Amino acid sequence: ISLRALQGFPDRPGQIRRDRRSGPAHPGPKPGIRAVRDGTQVRPPPSLATLPEPRPDPFPRAARSLGGALSSLFAFEAAASADIPKPVTCVSIASPKVGARSFSRAFKPLERQGKLRHLLVANYQDAVTLAPDMEALSGAYSLLCQDRVFRHVGIELKLYEEDDCRLLYSGKDHGNKVLHVLQKQAMTVASIPSLFMGTDLINNHGCQEYQKRLFRVKEALVTKNLEQLYKDDEICGGIFDKF
Repeated sequence: ISLRALQGFPDRPGQIRRDRRSGPAHPGPKPGIRAVRDGTQVRPPPSLATLPEPRPDPFPRAARSLGGALSSLFAFEAAASADIPKPVTCVSIASPKVGARSFSRAFKPLERQGKLRHLLVANYQDAVTLAPDMEALSGAYSLLCQDRVFRHVGIELKLYEEDDCRLLYSGKDHGNKVLHVLQKQAMTVASIPSLFMGTDLINNHGCQEYQKRLFRVKEALVTKNLEQLYKDDEICGGIFDKF
């Protein structure tokens, strides 16, 4: 299943879906998809209600931008379902942060159990992948209200311009939280001039730039698979110990 940001404008900034079990998460674009929320259940519109029988192979999802965030939510639902073959694999490209700490805590047990595999592909300095970013806007809010700060989930493949990439579980390298937030705010102040350079802002989120950076690191990635990455201690070591 492939999802992209759909036609029309997305929901109002800051609008979130609150769920009893998995916490705050953005509901995604409305056009074309009607979400009926009963707990964490999301049902398709009538036009998509008649689907073939579940396939015996693992259930893959791939999506881009705001569609990537929506696909992450769908993958979470699918992995928690008893009716869908496992593992569910989600590849999210250039997507914003999808949920708060409680969503991340509900996401990780499914990964630890091998039911869910998630990869975020993000260009360095792609503004969309940094949003919503309260750590950069308000350090005090971030430190005092950690439960409300949105974050990425799963393994992140960060693509740089200099023919380089980095694979790491999202948030693993933050270390000391206070120092991390102070660093984020310093970087935000330093990057203010670049906000007026619209070309870079658009290019870093564009499909062509993603394709170009992925092609440059193709040889380094071609021998890897997502299941191996989840078992790599350098990438995920210690992440699932408390779940």
